[in-house]
Amino acid sequence: MKLFKSKKVVAVGNVIAAFSMWQSKDERNVKLQTFIVGSSYRGTAIGQHLLYHELRTWALTPTVERVHVTVDGSEFRYRFDS
Repeated sequence: MKLFKSKKVVAVGNVIAAFSMWQSKDERNVKLQTFIVGSSYRGTAIGQHLLYHELRTWALTPTVERVHVTVDGSEFRYRFDS
């Protein structure tokens, strides 16, 4: 059984705009450990682009069946427009 780890950094100039880190728990399960977008880069689609690359990596790995994500809602804000 081969386990994988990944760290990805999105840099804009010399500033880290976004970062993700994950590792496989076993052949079928992946744990997204960290996913963060810097406050200056929120709303710029950098996070969406980084997440797309992670999803693509997992989708192209035939043994991966599940991705586990724990969400910390302490900074989560969403506004519903009426």
